[in-house]
Amino acid sequence: MGHFLEALHDNDLNVRRVALVAFNSAAHNKPSLVRDLLHSVLAHLYSETKLRVCMIFSLSCYYCSKCVFLAGRY
Repeated sequence: MGHFLEALHDNDLNVRRVALVAFNSAAHNKPSLVRDLLHSVLAHLYSETKLRVCMIFSLSCYYCSKCVFLAGRY
């Protein structure tokens, strides 16, 4: 499992997303698989939760506008 979680450091956002989903699934269903890896993975997981301004855009339609975060799409 540790070798697979090295994908959390990948440059490609989609690879990091799949690795995070796998980590979340393992933590939820088999916590013993990730318990020993938390000390090395947790700091990087928290850094992924920071809001990045480059991934936000404003959507305007007539009289209303809405800010959309692109992380859910890519």
